Amino acid sequence: MPESPGSGVRFPGAYQSFTGSHGREGTATFTVLNPDTPRLAPALPTAYRWSSDIWRMGESESGALVVEIHDVVHARWIPVVHAAPDFQSGILQPFAGRRGEPSPFALNYPYDQVLLTNLLANSGVVVLHAASVIIDGKGIAFGGRSGIGKTTLSRLCRDAGATLLNDDRCALYFRDGVPWVCPTPWHGEEPEINNQHAPLAAMLHLDQGPSNQLTPLDEVSALSSLLATGIAPFYRKDGLENVLDSMEQVLAHVPSYRFSFAPTPAAAELLQGQV
Repeated sequence: MPESPGSGVRFPGAYQSFTGSHGREGTATFTVLNPDTPRLAPALPTAYRWSSDIWRMGESESGALVVEIHDVVHARWIPVVHAAPDFQSGILQPFAGRRGEPSPFALNYPYDQVLLTNLLANSGVVVLHAASVIIDGKGIAFGGRSGIGKTTLSRLCRDAGATLLNDDRCALYFRDGVPWVCPTPWHGEEPEINNQHAPLAAMLHLDQGPSNQLTPLDEVSALSSLLATGIAPFYRKDGLENVLDSMEQVLAHVPSYRFSFAPTPAAAELLQGQV
């Protein structure tokens, strides 16, 4: 179980290849509290920006953004994050799971994704509900709803010689004006993650079908499909604007396709030959 070097802070195993300085300075500073210390204050009851049955976000009396997770056993909400409005600093108190139990790790689902997606949005990085692979040095991302076949296609591509980056969540960012793709620590059914980066060559949106068919998308269809795939902080105006701007740039640089495929090796062979 990895630690951040020199800090003693622990992270889940999926974060192994993402921890450490990697020659870059950090862009955010968070204090990690022991779960046994006094609990973080909850959000004001009238100040919630987002709520689901798993997590919700509101504001504290001091103006901090508060993330709370739902303890279904005791029917209560547990504050786990107090963050500055730009997510550059804050406090974490690690509880995790549907029981809201104390965790030995600083980052836990779902608040790890909330925290890091917002932090990445500050730099215009787009997180997608999409798998990603590298074929012959070119990155390909393929998005779609849960159960559509992202993991299946990821594995088929890997079996055909591609590098599987992540089967469920990837990130897009710009390097010297060119969109690149890389994995996140948040995988789906396939636990393999390879923290490699590549220029993005194509954005695919998946459908299931009896045969394999790759259909180019027009600008409107490409944008609507990417919006449906993106994980954007729509409850935060500045972060949302950054993500939307980056999405427009991605579409200006990279072709988008509807990929209807059957779960056979021929699907991966088609991608190798045409993308």
